[in-house]
Amino acid sequence: MLTFVLPVAFISYYPSSFLLDNRTDGGFSPLLIYFTPLVALLLVSVTYFVWTKGINAYKGAGT
Repeated sequence: MLTFVLPVAFISYYPSSFLLDNRTDGGFSPLLIYFTPLVALLLVSVTYFVWTKGINAYKGAGT
């Protein structure tokens, strides 16, 4: 559930599982470890897009 609901868990769980040599992957493919940089890049891209839209729409805090 954490892989698909909270992508941050994807970025931290699989690399730590690999580094700690924990091979009980809970039914997921071990190849998901190598998708971590792609997920991180995707999240940074989405965050940058949302941030840019927010900054462009900001008019000020008041007077």
